[in-house]
Amino acid sequence: MSKRILVYGVGKLGDSIIKGLIDRDMKVFHESYNGPNDKEYIIDYKNVLVDILNSSKLKNNIYNKELKKQVSYIVVTLTGAVLEKEIDFLLSLDIPLVILSTKFDEKVISQKAIDANVKVLMSQNMALGIVDFWYRIQKIPSVPEESSEIYFFAIESHQNAKADISGSAIKALEYFVDKGVCAFFDDEDKKSFKKGVDGEYGCIQCIRIEETQLNELKIPKEYLSGHGYHTFSIFPEMWDDVTTKYLSLLYREFKSLESYTIEGVFEFKVFLEQDNGLIIVHNINGRDIYTDGVVQSIKFLEKQIKGVYTAIDIINQ
Repeated sequence: MSKRILVYGVGKLGDSIIKGLIDRDMKVFHESYNGPNDKEYIIDYKNVLVDILNSSKLKNNIYNKELKKQVSYIVVTLTGAVLEKEIDFLLSLDIPLVILSTKFDEKVISQKAIDANVKVLMSQNMALGIVDFWYRIQKIPSVPEESSEIYFFAIESHQNAKADISGSAIKALEYFVDKGVCAFFDDEDKKSFKKGVDGEYGCIQCIRIEETQLNELKIPKEYLSGHGYHTFSIFPEMWDDVTTKYLSLLYREFKSLESYTIEGVFEFKVFLEQDNGLIIVHNINGRDIYTDGVVQSIKFLEKQIKGVYTAIDIINQ
């Protein structure tokens, strides 16, 4: 690849992706961009300098018309709300996009990309093992009518600066509920979230206090400022033949996801226990797993015609 990769919407995730791309000998553009009012700075990593500039400069700089000659892909790490405001500008650059924003309207973004005739891959999570997990929940059969009630409970842990409940936990909950699993969670639970403290919001328990993370969850100290730990419990009101058969089917469907495990980086584990039901664990240390997803996305897009793709297309290739 002769041209380079630009990151748009930097922050901690973008910083990590830039360094991860350099680690993988991918060519990074000499400029990347954060918010229009954010502080500018320089990433100096392994003898590569990347200026992190205000996004307003990209919009105002006349050279952006020549950007297509220099940049092969733009990796977008904006929050979903900002992405929806910026997508028209990004598509106007006519450069393939890898979008790893969260909580955005996929249908709206997809249609705009189709109308602009730009090659785009978007995923609300670049850890492909997690995306595959969501995909498989959607494929499993619904809870049988004759089964006893089956319930959902999640424990999630993230850095104490995280300002909301885990989107990955909420997405898994929504997919299981669509299959007939019972869960107690609503908009009031989302609104009652308290940043930086441990709390239980409906059927999702959030861990944000470092002492709890270190002593109870055994999260390595170096990843306290950047991790995502999730444990999902799918458990029956009572065990009967129908319920046992159903949870055993789910166990078999999810068990192969353990192959996504990367020691020290990403863990996926599945258990079926008489006392606790089906237990699904996926834990991320640091942000390097997202760079892996970005690299796989770029390699995938290299082979594709213009159009809109998702991480599911990578998984199914």
